[in-house]
Amino acid sequence: MIDLKPFCGKEDIRSYLHHPFSRDEFTFATDGRICVRVPRIAGIPERDKHEINPTKLPWDQTAEFSPLPELKLPPQTTNIVRCHCYEGKIHECPNCECECENCDGSGDIKFNSDDDKSIDILALPFGLRHIRLITTLPNIQIAKIALPNDTVTGLRFKFDGGDGLLMPLRYACENHIEEAA
Repeated sequence: MIDLKPFCGKEDIRSYLHHPFSRDEFTFATDGRICVRVPRIAGIPERDKHEINPTKLPWDQTAEFSPLPELKLPPQTTNIVRCHCYEGKIHECPNCECECENCDGSGDIKFNSDDDKSIDILALPFGLRHIRLITTLPNIQIAKIALPNDTVTGLRFKFDGGDGLLMPLRYACENHIEEAA
């Protein structure tokens, strides 16, 4: 079974994306840029349709799939820097209960090297973090598709046990990998 948690969002303002959820016959995981669906998993609850409704995405759009080419990805690293807060708190006062949002109260900020990099796939720029994530899926196949309202071309992918959609970046990052395949 595929672990859906890495495909979930982590932003505070969209906490409804922090966990997989079910709708109809599928279970979904999304961070707002990538969305993965698998056959419904028992025990994963439904979400309010007003929060998010991935059933309106172009899951059944005709696409010509091909295997994801072998990619030459740079190594992924995590850098840790000390936060400018007061040991995880916002204030210096001894009774402070206000956790720092920048470091989640840990006092350290973790930077993933993939977060400031992009990569071309099918001549479209995608966040390296998302591409690295889909490479972990079994027997991945990819295709270009028109996303809602035909205003954006995105990536549709399928794998053993499910499928997904990925939005491209508007612009390549300064740290961009053009020919990874």
